[in-house]
Amino acid sequence: MSKRKKKQNGALTADDLKAQMFQSMKSAGVVRQLKVQLRQTMINELRGKGSTKPINTSLDDSDLIAATMHPRKSYSWVQTALDNLVLHHIKQSKYHYTMSLFEQESSVSSYSKSLTQQLIARLGLHDSDVDADSATSSEQLASTPKNNKDLIIWNILHSLSSLAAKRGLQNVLENKENVAARANERQPPMTIAEKFRAIDEEFADLPPRSHRDPEVGVSVLASAVRRAEEDAARRAKISYEQWKSVDLTKMRLEEADKGKEKVNSKLEELEKDYQRRRDNLESRERSAVERLQHHRELMEKEMHQQRQTLLHDLEQIRTREESLRQREDLMADMEATKMKQFEPPPQTEDKTHQPTPSLRQESFVSSLAESIKHSHDGRQVITQQAMDQIMLEINEKSNKTNQLKVEIEKLKIELNATRNQHHNETSTER
Repeated sequence: MSKRKKKQNGALTADDLKAQMFQSMKSAGVVRQLKVQLRQTMINELRGKGSTKPINTSLDDSDLIAATMHPRKSYSWVQTALDNLVLHHIKQSKYHYTMSLFEQESSVSSYSKSLTQQLIARLGLHDSDVDADSATSSEQLASTPKNNKDLIIWNILHSLSSLAAKRGLQNVLENKENVAARANERQPPMTIAEKFRAIDEEFADLPPRSHRDPEVGVSVLASAVRRAEEDAARRAKISYEQWKSVDLTKMRLEEADKGKEKVNSKLEELEKDYQRRRDNLESRERSAVERLQHHRELMEKEMHQQRQTLLHDLEQIRTREESLRQREDLMADMEATKMKQFEPPPQTEDKTHQPTPSLRQESFVSSLAESIKHSHDGRQVITQQAMDQIMLEINEKSNKTNQLKVEIEKLKIELNATRNQHHNETSTER
């Protein structure tokens, strides 16, 4: 029976409960957080940032700050050799935080190979023995670290254990040989019956299995099963953490790469679409500008032609007006000459007097009246036919002048309309 206190019905002991509580706290991250806080507190104490009080350098040697600030005055050779081995082990294991603390309290600041060789020599070993033992240890033991060639402490311990085992085996063999030789010298050789009897006596000294406590077997089996389950759970958790740290990170990176590729492809498509639309808009703008320019040129040509035609029409109107004016003057002259023919001969006293056009018209009418009155007298006779012809010509000339005036008014109206249209078009283009 073990010394642990067991409860009834196979309940867990206090140590098992402590172990389970420690594992649960470790899995929950409480142990890690506590270690981090302790390390931070130690760093603050070493650096003097933990409190506002000044650092007291006169503390005893048991204090952490005093140990780091006041090194020991003397070290023994054994202490120096062991510190040398521990420093090499910490450096090879890459315990940087531990090394920073160890270098402040140890007696060595750097690894010395000669000191290790002296220690190996004092232990009764050789460098070749240590190297050979380290080479064979990795082949024989599965729990040996992978970089055991760099861990001198492990090599020395393994060589010492192998040497002790060899020496113990040699001593046992020597003792057996000596005992066998003495027995052979003192006693005669045993028969087969005596050998069987000796074997029976040897097994009779062992306790029978039936006399063993069944509770001990059940508890041992339950503890073995529990340890196996804990080991399996621990391995499963380690494998899950490894998968989580490796595969999940890989999956996240792959998803991030895929997302970046999709975003980049979408950006390229958007840029191509934007460039295509921009090219289309530029081509449409160029074509619109060309069309407007062509339309403007056509409008300018049309306006120029219209101006030329208007100038030509104006020139024709001017020529027609000039011809009409000349014809009017000619007709006026002809009428004047004809009126002179119908006027009576001027008297002597009125030779210097020249009648005005109104007087001419009145004289013409009065002359016509006088001619009608005196037609029977025979002084001045005019026929009705000549009179009608003259009136007809006068009416025709007046009608023509009226028609020409109407045409001139129409042309002026058209000219004003074209000018207004041209002015509106130029204002809209601007």
